[in-house]
Amino acid sequence: MPLGKPAAARGRRHFGLYRDGGKRLLDIAFVLAALPIVLPLLGALLLLAALDGHSPLYRQTRVG
Repeated sequence: MPLGKPAAARGRRHFGLYRDGGKRLLDIAFVLAALPIVLPLLGALLLLAALDGHSPLYRQTRVG
């Protein structure tokens, strides 16, 4: 009785360049494009929190 190919190998597609590095390149390009927008926005929010009298970072007194 021949067993054939495993089920995982039957449905596998080959994406070539996209799989080998294109997706990583696309992720890096998206992050580099978003950084000039996100970093000043985060800085402004931290500054607003500091000017409001609050710490930009949350601190809690530990019990125990």
